[in-house]
Amino acid sequence: MMKKNITTFTALLLGCIAYGQVGIKTTAPESTLDIRATNHLGTVSATDGLLAPRVNSLAGNGSVDGQLVYLTAASGSYAKGLHYWDQATVKWIPFGQAMAPDNSDDAWANDSGNNRLHLVNNSNGSPRTDATKNVYITDSGKLGIGTNPNTKVDVRRNPTSTTDPGVGIIAIGGTADAANVAGAGALRYQSTSAGQLLYSDGENWRAIEKQSTRLSVIAQKTSAQSIPDQSSTHITDWSTINDNSGGAFNANGTFTAPRAGNYAVSFSYSFAANTSIVNNSRVEAQVEITRGSVITLRKAVIGYPVAGTGQPGATMSLTLRLEEGDQVRPKIFQYLGGSRNLTTVAGYNLFSVVEL
Repeated sequence: MMKKNITTFTALLLGCIAYGQVGIKTTAPESTLDIRATNHLGTVSATDGLLAPRVNSLAGNGSVDGQLVYLTAASGSYAKGLHYWDQATVKWIPFGQAMAPDNSDDAWANDSGNNRLHLVNNSNGSPRTDATKNVYITDSGKLGIGTNPNTKVDVRRNPTSTTDPGVGIIAIGGTADAANVAGAGALRYQSTSAGQLLYSDGENWRAIEKQSTRLSVIAQKTSAQSIPDQSSTHITDWSTINDNSGGAFNANGTFTAPRAGNYAVSFSYSFAANTSIVNNSRVEAQVEITRGSVITLRKAVIGYPVAGTGQPGATMSLTLRLEEGDQVRPKIFQYLGGSRNLTTVAGYNLFSVVEL
């Protein structure tokens, strides 16, 4: 019996050497190594298959291209599964990484006719039937949301139209990044300055000029107010004739710039008729500008070298460069020989601010 077994093993070994093929559960191997299932070409059994060497870490390097192991659990950046060693990149590569199919409900579909990919299903697995709610990625790297893109990122319903691009809206948020960090061409929204878009030129954030209606405030004062002698006095109790500033102007006569820009400011007033005027007296129209803790004053002066009676007053107009939050307010200084009353007749005491 022993002699028979040795003879059989010798014959098998010689056969392997002669043909360079090994068969397991077969006497007619069809490749270098041919392993047959329990039921060849039939139903799989629980013990069929090939077990690769199992490891619990891929911290160590492999030694040769094609070395194959099975990682029994996720470890570091490696997921559980088969991995092979790639000597060129000196790292373990997940087996079949480049060919893994997307079997999720919202898998991408190839659209070779249009040179693009698009989503097949909704998140619940139902088919996507509305093209305006799909997502498209072209072979040239363009992204379209609800549309076939004509630019790098496109949300327009009719992206190639020269007259009506159709619906499509995007939202832009703010950032604390400096313009040079964000890079030239970046956009951000600034919630202050009455809300505006800014772009980066690579060094500074620049406001995108708005073509909206320019801010305009026209106010008048028809109530009585006594102006003390030789004292600079704020004029209060204004009523607006026109105001689209959205609250930038109040009844105390204070205008607060909602955004940086150039503004035309005008102020005129008149005292009551038959006001007494002393010799070598004067009146001033003043505009007070407050920026933080710094207050500056612009004024127009009218002098009266001869005493008498009349309706003294003054007017001034100027253009100011205001920053967001700057305040402008009208004042009167008079040196007429005592307190004097403003006229209450409409059309005399006026204050206006117009954005240029």
